[in-house]
Amino acid sequence: KTSAFQTWAQKLQTYATSPQIQQELSFWKSVLPAVSTSIPVDVTEGEPVITSTQTVTVELTTAETNVLLKSLPQSEQVHINELFLAALTQSFQSWTDQSALLVDMEGHGREALFSQIDVSRTLGWFTTVYPVCLPLHTTTWQTALDEIKAQFQQLPNRGTGYGVLRYLAGFNQADHFPALPPSQVKFNYLGQFDQIFSQSKLFQPAEEPQGDTRSIKNHRSHLIEVVGLITKGQLYVEWTYSQHRHQTKTVEGLAAAFMTALRSRIARCQSLNNQSLNSQFNSQSVDKRDTLSPKNDREIDLLYQDLKLASTIRATPALENPVTQPEHILLTGATGFLGAFLLHELLQQTSAQVHCLIRATDTVAAQQRLQQHLQHYELWHERYTDRITPIVGDLSQPLLGLSTERFQALTRQIDHIYHNGASVNLAYPYSAVRAANVLGTKALLTLATCFKLKPIAYVSTLSVFSGMGEVTAPIAEMTTLQQVLPPTGGYARSKWVAEQLLWTARDRGVPVTIYRPGRILGDRRTGICNTRDRLSLMLRGCAYLGCAPTVDTLVDMTPVNYVSQAIVRISSTSTVWGKAFHLCNPRSMSWVDLVQQIQNLGYPLRLVSYDQWQYTLSHQWQQHLQSLSGDIHDHPLYPLMILFSDSPENTPATAAAVAQSLETADRQFDCHNTHKALIDDGIICPVINPQLLQRYFTYFSRSGFMRFSTTV
Repeated sequence: KTSAFQTWAQKLQTYATSPQIQQELSFWKSVLPAVSTSIPVDVTEGEPVITSTQTVTVELTTAETNVLLKSLPQSEQVHINELFLAALTQSFQSWTDQSALLVDMEGHGREALFSQIDVSRTLGWFTTVYPVCLPLHTTTWQTALDEIKAQFQQLPNRGTGYGVLRYLAGFNQADHFPALPPSQVKFNYLGQFDQIFSQSKLFQPAEEPQGDTRSIKNHRSHLIEVVGLITKGQLYVEWTYSQHRHQTKTVEGLAAAFMTALRSRIARCQSLNNQSLNSQFNSQSVDKRDTLSPKNDREIDLLYQDLKLASTIRATPALENPVTQPEHILLTGATGFLGAFLLHELLQQTSAQVHCLIRATDTVAAQQRLQQHLQHYELWHERYTDRITPIVGDLSQPLLGLSTERFQALTRQIDHIYHNGASVNLAYPYSAVRAANVLGTKALLTLATCFKLKPIAYVSTLSVFSGMGEVTAPIAEMTTLQQVLPPTGGYARSKWVAEQLLWTARDRGVPVTIYRPGRILGDRRTGICNTRDRLSLMLRGCAYLGCAPTVDTLVDMTPVNYVSQAIVRISSTSTVWGKAFHLCNPRSMSWVDLVQQIQNLGYPLRLVSYDQWQYTLSHQWQQHLQSLSGDIHDHPLYPLMILFSDSPENTPATAAAVAQSLETADRQFDCHNTHKALIDDGIICPVINPQLLQRYFTYFSRSGFMRFSTTV
């Protein structure tokens, strides 16, 4: 049996006149002065009464909650409430113009203040409410957390004394406490309900609604109340507010920012403990040991900071409405593999003038570079000359590398934007590709929301989902990335950030479509391929060896023509704006089947055990190193050694690494939106049959990219 409520109340009244409680007065007086308690409001019509209450609920996944409870407090050396308040600081920081904000912190109130008094099992609603200062002036999570942690270290008796001083000890006069208006925000973490009820066989949470606990005519005590609890292994955070003071989108934005801040630290904690960057090939001379260093995991903080989008990027009544038949289109990434085919499709499917952002010394050089690029893929026609306008610029530079005047001119001229450009160096960390892939995207979103509203088609990647871990069901096209941890690798991370910026813009009224291609293969008509693709490089190395490893994995192969046709066709339909589309082959092929089909075409490529393949690769590579003939980077085996070993001098990695390199072996992707959007036009992803494979390998041989060994 625990102490009676009456006994506890009498002890509390005695405590209110004790010397101990008066010693706390100086602490609370130092917390309160010159701190704002007000927050912005959207509307002022009506009173913020109980009947006007609305709720926005956000949640963490079970895996994220597990890290939040078990790993993150230990990693940060803080209490979980301090983590929540730091996240709350990040949430309110960009919304208010205050340097600090006073919020009410609610606690359970069952503090062990008195000896021989135990209220741990006493029936009743015990609570404490005390003010906490959110340091909104800080720009980083760590600074905010440090300041909040310092407050809690000084906090006597977990805040119980504040209410005692103010309401029982008679210190509520202005000469003791500043005459501040009450705080308009309250936070309360109720704890782990699973843990509470798992300890009791007598009591379980009732499923019936409890009904109103206060008169519906009463005013709300706070304009915004944030309540967190954990049930069934998941954190749920409810944001309740008055619709007579705040719009739903405002509170949804605050709640999303709160969860983003939490996920940032969860991801960082997981990354430091469990993740290492995957080894990925690129022929540029990058020290892979630097790329894989744990120091790069600190970039996760930068990822989440980059998710913030300027408030000016939104659809407003002052902007002209988007047109459905564009006369001027801006295309980025035209000098890439997919970009060449996108440009070709835009010229075929529209009558618009296509403006291509190209890095070059001048317009003439840009025109020559683009023409030579299209000629390489056999896509150039002289009639294109008058319909292509090269723009000398750079995604990685402010305003796309353009003058202010040129950028402003584009805001008036361009009708639609196709954003395909990116730095695709797979060996670089996030910080190295951030300027082009993230800041460049922000610049294009600025362009899309100036003078007239412009639809923007964004080319992302299926790799944005690689942080999901094991999944059994197909990944839906409209899956929100807020529920997905950041992937490994700088390129995939930059796409993960940029795509979320596009979703934020969409929620603000910007017409956005997002396309996630899988592995893009060559032209299904000519067989011309991107010879820098990992699958092409893998096949080239195996052809040189004369053998391929037997590994259990699926290979996604999607012809580039299908991807480019789908993007241009879907983007021209305004009814699909605001959606995402997966552009992968619904009929994946196993690696073993692919090798066998190559054998059936007459090419000397044997399937061998992984151990035998590994030995052959190592032996052949060591022979090349000893001969020192030619440039090491040009050798067909060099990409395989980079992909599957810690350094070109070491032996290859495991068979699992090979399977992972061939991608998407453990994932399926739903393509419902894509199929529905293209079914009436007859655009279907082709089957990878022997005829198509023959075109690809004919190109490999004709171009000199690949030669087969006659011995193993």
